[in-house]
Amino acid sequence: MNPSLPLRFAALAVAAPMLALAASSPHKASPTPAPPAAAPAPPPAFVAAAQRLEERWKAAAPKSSDPVIRLLAGAPFAAGEIERIAASAATDPLALYWLHAACTAELRPTGCPAKAAAVTLTQVDPDNAVGWIERFNAASARGNAFDADASLARAAQARRYDLRQGELLKRLADFSRQIDAEATLPVVVAVAGNALRPQQLARLLDACRPPAAGEKRSPLAESRRKQCWSIFETMATRGTDVAAAWTAASVMRRLAATEAEKKRAAELRLRASRLSAAGAVGPWTSFEARTDLSPRGLWSLYLADLIAVGEIAATERALTRSGMKLEDIDPNQPMTKMRR
Repeated sequence: MNPSLPLRFAALAVAAPMLALAASSPHKASPTPAPPAAAPAPPPAFVAAAQRLEERWKAAAPKSSDPVIRLLAGAPFAAGEIERIAASAATDPLALYWLHAACTAELRPTGCPAKAAAVTLTQVDPDNAVGWIERFNAASARGNAFDADASLARAAQARRYDLRQGELLKRLADFSRQIDAEATLPVVVAVAGNALRPQQLARLLDACRPPAAGEKRSPLAESRRKQCWSIFETMATRGTDVAAAWTAASVMRRLAATEAEKKRAAELRLRASRLSAAGAVGPWTSFEARTDLSPRGLWSLYLADLIAVGEIAATERALTRSGMKLEDIDPNQPMTKMRR
C-alpha cells in the first residue's frame, strides 16, 4: 500500500490498529512496574466485517467512477483526465477540493498536470475559507507573493470554514455499501477513516506567526494581524472541525492585541479544548462503542450526526445523548487517555 495515501487501510487481520482505540490499563502498585494489561481484542464479527470491506476496497476503489474515491485510493489518472474531471466537477466542491489538494500537495497522482493546480475551488464555494487557504498554499509554494496575499485577504472575508468531512464520510460510506451491502459506519471508519484528516495549515500558521521574544523577524503588520485574526476566528466559530477549532483558538491567543481579544481567544480555546477532551471521556468513543456493529450504537449514531451536521455539532449531540454537558468536561484530559 502506498504510504503517501491519505487513505490507510486498517489491516484488521492482526487487529493492531483497533487495539490502539483501547486505553491501556493502569499499572499495579509493585516494587517493579508491571506491564499494562493487554488491550481487549475487537469482536470477531467486527474483525471479519472490516477484513471483508478492506479487501473489497483494495480491489474496487482504484476503478471507482467517483474521482474522490480514486484519489484517496492512489489510482493512476490518464493524461488530461484530471483536467476533464475538474471541468465537469463544477457542482462538486468536495471533488474540486481533493483535486486541488492532490495536484498541489504531497499526493500528486499519476497524470496530474501542472495547470491542474489552478482548479478554482473558490469560484464554486467562495464563502468557504478552506478554498482560499488552498489557493494561499498553492501561491506560497510557487513563491507568488501577490496571489498569496490576495488569497489571504479573501480568506479573511469568508463566512465559514467547512472541510466537508461529513460529506466525505458519506461518500466513503456510500461507496463502501456499493461493494459491501453490510458495511456499517463503524466498519467504514475503521477501514477508510484515515481520509478524514485536517487541512494543511503550516504555511498559514507561518504567515500569521508573531515573532517570538528575541527572534529576528519583522513584527506582523496590523493589517496582516487583523486578517489572520479574522481567518482563525471563522475557523473557531463557524467551522465544523474540532481540531481546526482548537488550532485556531490557540493561534488567536498569540494574535490577541487587546484585552477583549485575549478574553475572546481564551473562551474559544476553552470550548475547543472541552470538545477535544470529550473524545477521552465520551462513552460513544470507547473501544466497545467503536467496535459495535449495531446501527443504533453510540458510535454509529455519532458518525451519522457527523455526516448530517459536522464534527462539532455531532460531539455536542453525543454529549446530550449521553447525559453530559460540555461545560462539565475537564479540558485538560491527558493525551494518553485520548481514544482517537
